[in-house]
Amino acid sequence: MLEFIEGTLNNYFALIGAAIAMIVSIITLIEARRKSILTSISSNRIVWISELRGLMQKFLKEYLKEENNEYNLRVIRAKIELYLIDAESYNDFLIQLKKCSLSHFTENDYEILVKCTQDILNSAWRKMKREAGIKYGFDRRLTNKIINEKN
Repeated sequence: MLEFIEGTLNNYFALIGAAIAMIVSIITLIEARRKSILTSISSNRIVWISELRGLMQKFLKEYLKEENNEYNLRVIRAKIELYLIDAESYNDFLIQLKKCSLSHFTENDYEILVKCTQDILNSAWRKMKREAGIKYGFDRRLTNKIINEKN
């Protein structure tokens, strides 16, 4: 009788051990998949930020010319607009971009456009950090440390 109980207990322990191993394996697989997706999203967002920044540099360089080429500005503007899927959330930026592409340089228009551009790029950068799992508090501490080291 004692051997039967010991054998049954051993079977239960083996079954419980196998169940725990399977659960851990499933959790590990799910976490690995999630990290892979997040890494892909983050790297794509970094490329998006970099390419949008490059197009804005081209646009601003052309806009700052004393005799800017309206055609070149429109072409660059069109490329920029293709990067902005959710146009409503970029409305202020798009209005200012269009205004600058159809007129000659003014300091005020330039400053507004640069500010709108910075807002978009900063927003995308913050999204990328959140998607990568970087918490706001850690990000602030790191930013403050970098600022303090510069001073």
